[in-house]
Amino acid sequence: MTARYLSEKFSKEQVEELFTTKGKIQMITAPTGAGKTYFVQTNVIKIAKGEFKPFGASQKKALLLANRSALITQIKEDLKNNLDATYFESINEEEYVSKYIDILSYQSLAKKILEDITFLEKYNLIIADECHYFLNDYWNNTTQLTLNELINHSVDNTILFFSATTEELKHFMDIIKDIEFDGRELYNEVLSVEESMDLGFNDRLDIVVTNDELENVMQQIPADEKFIIFVNEFMTKNKIEDLVKTMSTDKRAIGFMYSKWEQQGRGFKVDEEMAKKYDLTINNESFYDDYILGIIANNAMDNGVNLKMEDLKHIVLLNQYDFTQIKQFIGRKRHNPNNPEDRTNVYIISHNKAELEKIKVNCDKTMGYVKDYETLTKEEFMDKYMVDITLNSVCIPKYENSYLEGLKMLDRTKYNVERNNDFPFMITFCFDGNVEIHPNYCQIEKVACKLNIINGVLGQLQYCTMAKFYEVNLRKYYKNVSIKEVNKSKSQKKYSALEEIPEYLDNLKGVSINKEQYKKLREEFKIKWDVKHEKKFTVLGDKAFNEYISQFGYCIMKGKGKKVGNTIPTIYIIAKN
Repeated sequence: MTARYLSEKFSKEQVEELFTTKGKIQMITAPTGAGKTYFVQTNVIKIAKGEFKPFGASQKKALLLANRSALITQIKEDLKNNLDATYFESINEEEYVSKYIDILSYQSLAKKILEDITFLEKYNLIIADECHYFLNDYWNNTTQLTLNELINHSVDNTILFFSATTEELKHFMDIIKDIEFDGRELYNEVLSVEESMDLGFNDRLDIVVTNDELENVMQQIPADEKFIIFVNEFMTKNKIEDLVKTMSTDKRAIGFMYSKWEQQGRGFKVDEEMAKKYDLTINNESFYDDYILGIIANNAMDNGVNLKMEDLKHIVLLNQYDFTQIKQFIGRKRHNPNNPEDRTNVYIISHNKAELEKIKVNCDKTMGYVKDYETLTKEEFMDKYMVDITLNSVCIPKYENSYLEGLKMLDRTKYNVERNNDFPFMITFCFDGNVEIHPNYCQIEKVACKLNIINGVLGQLQYCTMAKFYEVNLRKYYKNVSIKEVNKSKSQKKYSALEEIPEYLDNLKGVSINKEQYKKLREEFKIKWDVKHEKKFTVLGDKAFNEYISQFGYCIMKGKGKKVGNTIPTIYIIAKN
């Protein structure tokens, strides 16, 4: 039987080794729905009870980390349920175990480290859920500090990183080890991407990648079935609400969800209405209102929200370009393990070239800064980017650790000073005249990964649609992936013909067709692959068509069919040369 859950993947001895290994970060790739929370919490409780050596009652504690307030809420509720289901020998044991486990967001941890650089010393076990946070949320400027401190702490303590999407972080740690950590290996890959593919419920997903319009995709979804649409960062709150109004009908009520934090000056305040929606969604593990059939949401809902809804049959991703985020969005649906009919259709719509080009401009700008940082002298770099440096600089007294003190000052002034978010450096000016440039390596890595995807897509548009690019790459992570392409350019039709026609002809090999069917076949080649007469732009004749398919190793053989009245019709058979 295929192991769907992490708890089924490890023996008791392997679990004990995993939760007690020191020296490196233990990296576990596990898809959403693989039971990460249960696996972690039940074993941490066992550790606190003294079932794993060398752990047991001590002054040191365990720390669970997550990256969204919604996920923190979910983890706390899950922990309460797991503690309630645990047998304790005494009240004292229950009290100790309950106090043994701390739960923090990454953002809260960063603040505590800024206040006290020794903060992590109270923990001998740290478990970081959704560890792709370190790159995805680079914009808060402290992810590099937090990651560095966790890596240092892993030398003498056990630290586990969990995520469905670890590829970018592993690549980053392979780079940063030579920059910050004297070349020592920083992580151990406990489960590779390939080993984790069978975990969870990815086999319950039927994924279609398309370059069709949202309106046409929605027509394929029955009017009485539930769905969720995830939009990208270009869709503002107002645009989300406008789309909801456009798509809602008397028979199809649609709701919306975005961040519960809204801008107030340069700071933020809680959107009470949205916070209530999140509370209802998290607590009920379903849509916040039973009346609605669909929801339109953005990346504020990319984790921490589990939808255990067997009637949620469709997930639509509208122009999502980041594979990490794509996997997180798909993972919001949690399938019933006892119902094999609980399947989900996933439609990944990818066609907006203009949005990609807009993202690319910002990415190119960031990497341009990086290139100059690597090639220019410090003085040349400072002179060239004087304005950007002014926006991203902080003044500090003379400190031993200017990076740490600079981050503290950056954090204190983040709502008061407008920064250049594309400039991946913090510059510290010490009172003694010392100036240092501190790269945000997490930002540089994430932008480089994003740019790699964008350049890959745009570079192949001459040959294939955006949908084709994503279909090929998504097959690395999912088993049931198909593609539906519309509106191909002439060059895309030409290049796709080289791949698709041999397979198409092979499926027709040996099949006999009549004259009318043969004509329709040649018409199909014209429509689908732009195969036509070069001057007249008409469907190819018999001889020209035969010559065309001969390059693929096929030919049309003619024969005589059954006599009909006084006529013996010609039949056409596709054969291998």
